[in-house]
This record gives sequence, structure tokens and C-alpha cells, in this order.
Amino acid sequence: MKPPLGGTKIGLGVAGLGIGLAGLVAGPLSPLATEHAFAECNPHRSNDGNTYVDGWSAYKPTALYDVAANIKVVDTWVYTPSDVGSWTMLWNGASPPAWRWAQILWREHSGNSRYYTTEYTDNSGVAWDYSDPNIHPSVGATPHLKTEYDPAYTKFNFYVDSTTFPSTPSVSWVPTYAKIASETHTLASQMPGTSSDKEHYTNSVLKVAGNWVAFNGYYDNPNYFSHLLILDTQSADVYDNCS
Repeated sequence: MKPPLGGTKIGLGVAGLGIGLAGLVAGPLSPLATEHAFAECNPHRSNDGNTYVDGWSAYKPTALYDVAANIKVVDTWVYTPSDVGSWTMLWNGASPPAWRWAQILWREHSGNSRYYTTEYTDNSGVAWDYSDPNIHPSVGATPHLKTEYDPAYTKFNFYVDSTTFPSTPSVSWVPTYAKIASETHTLASQMPGTSSDKEHYTNSVLKVAGNWVAFNGYYDNPNYFSHLLILDTQSADVYDNCS
């Protein structure tokens, strides 16, 4: 099957954070960060190859159109070869194999390389991945990541600050849940953030029936090795136990 819009077909994880570096993005973003902030720490855990998510969710059964937040880019220890990231996502609330989702994230690969990526599942449940290897999030930046559902064209649009990423083709599924979270693909990688330099979600909002409202989510992915602290209706922190 040929990937639509030049994308890369990916494997399906717990929340859809896969690996791929194809695609198109318009407009300048942050330069590559080379610094190593103290947020990076080796957790010294075994490589189990499993996906872990830590974040918060909101349920809106009708007219859920957008989710957006400023998400801090933190330097993260990544097992080789693997990746981690933090994202905003809209999804249909179903269980596999019926689940469908769309998201935009900052992602860090082993080797200290960082990119912005969009991902979505098509009507058949196949996951597609779009990145641009020439655009690099800077450590310490707080990009505004927005995932938008367009009901008129039944497609998803993606934004980093004022930069627009390619939209998805039309899909038949409708989002009823929003999620803002961080993710790893092995226990050996660090969940973004430490107790002294947390992964921070701010200005977290939803568009419901044309109106922007506070995210006001609930914690739904506890892990024994990481934490989420809900600070208020629009802010939360994630961090790993490693030190």
C-alpha cells in the first residue's frame, strides 16, 4: 500500500507514538539543541520493548474539535535504539483493534536528535507517521502543539505554534477523547522529566462545540516509575523517578 501524502506506515503502540522520518513541514521552527540539561538521567532499567504512557485525558462525547497545549521540550535519556516524546492527541475512545487516533508531538531519538512528528490511524486502523528531519525542537522551548479535527472535511490538522503540518486524508471516525501525555517505547528509556526539571504541560485547552475551554482532565496512566501532577485545570507535570 502506498502511504498517503508521502507518509510512512508505522507500527501501533499504546497511544500511537511510532518511528518515521518522512514528510513535509512548512515554515521555520527552533534550531537543533545540543545542550544536555539536568532533566536527562539514565533510569538503569531493563529493555523490555514495551510502550509506556503518562499523562491526562478528557472525555467529550460530542463536538470535540481541538486539543492544544504548550509542552516543554526536555532533554531525555533514550535507550539505543528507541525514542520518547510528548504529545496532544484526539482519539475515538475505542479499544484495539477499533481504536483510532491523531496526534502531534515533539520526539527525541537515541543520539540526542529531536523532531516534530504527526501521526494518525486511517479508516482501516493502519497508522501513518510524518516528520521532517530538518526541523528540531530546542531543549527548554515550550511549543504550542495543537491537534485539530475539521468536521466539515472529516480530517485532522496539526500545528506547532504558527507552523502548519500536512493534514490527514478524510477519515470516518470522530474523536470523543483528548489526551496530553508523554511516552516511551521501552522501560529502559527515561520518561521525559525528572523531579527537579519536570516535563510541563501548560495552557492545556479543548475546543468543544466551537468554544475553547480548560482541559480539566483526569490522570489515567499511572506507572510505578513515573508520575503526573495535576496543578490546575490547564497545567500538569510529568517526571521519571530516576535521579
